[in-house]
Amino acid sequence: MQFAGRPIGIVPQGMPDGAAILFARPFDMRILPASADDHLKGVVKRIHGIGPARRIEIELVGDQPQRIIEVDASRSQQWSVGQMVSLRPEQYRLFPDRL
Repeated sequence: MQFAGRPIGIVPQGMPDGAAILFARPFDMRILPASADDHLKGVVKRIHGIGPARRIEIELVGDQPQRIIEVDASRSQQWSVGQMVSLRPEQYRLFPDRL
């Protein structure tokens, strides 16, 4: 599966060929240091606290128009605004995009 022309390491099991919509809850996404691996890429735009966790807003790289997603992260993880990160959905669903 690809996003913005780059492979993102998601296996589209049972999905027909063509565009798809990826759905993952904020707590089902993992933020990783930016790497050359096949993951979604993004830039940290905002960090705010929610109890023992943080909600991090990330602008996906290569998406037009601009798309910002929210990801939950532990306070022990150190991220900063402007930092490039990789994203990996731990649990997700794919839906055919019926444009």
